[in-house]
Amino acid sequence: MLANLAENLSASSDRALLLGLTAVVFGFAAFKAYRGYQLYGTLTFVSAVTKWTAVVSALLLVLQVQQASRPYTPPPSNEFAIVLGHTQNSPRPTLGRDTSELIEESLLLHKGETAEDILSSIAFVSAAAPPTVLSVDAKALALKSIGTNATRAKRDVRDNARALETFLETQKPASNGADYLGAVIEASRNLSSGATITVIGSGLSDSGDLDFANDNLLTSAKKREAKVEQLAEKYGRDYLSGYSLHFVGLGDTTKPQERLSPKQKDIVRGLYKDVATALGGRVHVSTRTQSSTAVDTAFTVSTTDTGCGNVDFTLGEGKLEFVSDQADFTSPTKAKKALRKVVTVYQDDPARVRQITVDGYIYLTSTQRKLAGAKDAPLSRERAIAVKKLLVREGVPANLIRASGKGAGPHNNADKPGLDRMVKIKIARTENPDC
Repeated sequence: MLANLAENLSASSDRALLLGLTAVVFGFAAFKAYRGYQLYGTLTFVSAVTKWTAVVSALLLVLQVQQASRPYTPPPSNEFAIVLGHTQNSPRPTLGRDTSELIEESLLLHKGETAEDILSSIAFVSAAAPPTVLSVDAKALALKSIGTNATRAKRDVRDNARALETFLETQKPASNGADYLGAVIEASRNLSSGATITVIGSGLSDSGDLDFANDNLLTSAKKREAKVEQLAEKYGRDYLSGYSLHFVGLGDTTKPQERLSPKQKDIVRGLYKDVATALGGRVHVSTRTQSSTAVDTAFTVSTTDTGCGNVDFTLGEGKLEFVSDQADFTSPTKAKKALRKVVTVYQDDPARVRQITVDGYIYLTSTQRKLAGAKDAPLSRERAIAVKKLLVREGVPANLIRASGKGAGPHNNADKPGLDRMVKIKIARTENPDC
């Protein structure tokens, strides 16, 4: 309640001034009534004006405090962005009532404009890594021009909000990984100061500045504190000044990401709020739960270790690179760094690790896929074995690791062959009694 009160008052100087004046009037009237009671032992001789002023100002004060204690909602803006957390580890992004109302209020500012003009003020940013602004036209989005008549405008705005939600629900990531903060930064680069950025998704990135999967941000308060200061220094404390950020669904996950506890969700929400605030943004974090299934996608995201259950890592070409057509690492040092988190999970609680599965994938052309026949292409298995050997050198027992080749990766994209060059690692653990 107090946090909401402070946030609403800091966001509106008029509301803060009115509340302050009401408090002063009530205090003055209450003081006069109290003095009269001290002098006469009764309120009978206190003037009616003083008594009514005290009563009315008290009621107004209570009403204003109640209003200001509601969760802060960003004001509508002429420009806004929606960051789509449509990655594998996050529920399908949907607009709730609060987000829909915010978007509708923003769309009403475009009364009398064409669908194309409206679309030019909206940015859709994918939180997949690397974050990208999605290209879309008004016809594909089924966006309407907004009429000038008030009734017509409201109807057009509701239709447009529904069209936006349909668009959000049908979009799929175009790459492996997730980078939510990077998507926020990308959104700010495409909007003017004063715009609203709505982020819908789990927030559990496995790359970029807030890498939960590899940097222990969920389990280390010291690392979170250091990360806030590091990012404030990197971007500057006014980088997001003038922007309103609205986060929905932080900490809500889907498989293979393990479910976060209420405390862990609060940690994710708190870190994003601290970072965005440190960069100068005005932040509202919704506690509304996103509970739908994830979009149907073959693109993966490394899981964030909660200390419970199994852990999955996907090491793509950007993190684990091999010499072309060989099973040798281009940089053993870089490979060792990429596998550090896997080793750390084992070292943190070796008694609970039952098995570590290493699966290698490679890119094969359509012709090669037909000729390969069996899934277990030799090169994919050799690369999985190379990863196993490196893990053993780092102290993981060889008898715990099973390496296999899965052959061609799931993407089969001739324009982006690197998407299929990856190694997936799964750490199977016994149940944690503390979870």
